[in-house]
Amino acid sequence: MVMENKGPLDAIAQDEAKDRLPQGKRRIKSSFLFQGRREVVIVHEEEEYILRITRNGKLILTK
Repeated sequence: MVMENKGPLDAIAQDEAKDRLPQGKRRIKSSFLFQGRREVVIVHEEEEYILRITRNGKLILTK
């Protein structure tokens, strides 16, 4: 069976399937999440949070 690549979301799904941990936790690479930016906004239950990469390469999540 040949899988048809329909775009970047298919590649993401394939990468996530490879990176899936046995405990059922999802593994997402920060480089994918940030895509060259220093911060992203995450919406959780109608609230916005900012996930930021510091100058030292650490992650900080703020509301």
